[in-house]
Amino acid sequence: MLEYALKEFWETTVRKLAIAIILAVLFGCTSAPKKEYVAPEDPSVQECIGDCQSNKTQCAAYAHDQYRRCRHDYEYRERVYRDCVARGGTFCIKPESCKPPRTSYCQDQYDGCYQACGGIIRTIEPEAG
Repeated sequence: MLEYALKEFWETTVRKLAIAIILAVLFGCTSAPKKEYVAPEDPSVQECIGDCQSNKTQCAAYAHDQYRRCRHDYEYRERVYRDCVARGGTFCIKPESCKPPRTSYCQDQYDGCYQACGGIIRTIEPEAG
C-alpha cells in the first residue's frame, strides 16, 4: 500500500514538474514590452517631468514604509499568536502576512504624469525569437 502511494506521488510530482518546465520554456522566454520615454527639450516640460519623478520617488518610499510598518505589526501579532497557542488558547487568531509594496501603482502614476507634462511614451515590443 505504501509502495503504491509513493509511486503515485512520484509520478504525479514528476508530471507536474515536467509541465511546469514546459510552460516556463514556452512562456518564460518572451520578454515584456519595454518603454521609451521621449521628453521635449522645453524647460517647463523638463521641470514638470522632474516633479513627476519626485512624486514617483515619494510614492515608492511611502509604499515601502507602509510595508515595513505592516511587517513590524505582523511580527508582534505573530508573537501574540504563538504565545496564545503555547498557552493552549482556544481563540488564537493567526495574523495575515503583509503583501509586498505595490510600486507598480507609482509607475502608472508617473507614466500618466509624464504624458500630462507633454512627454511621449513609446512601447517597444520585443522581437519574436
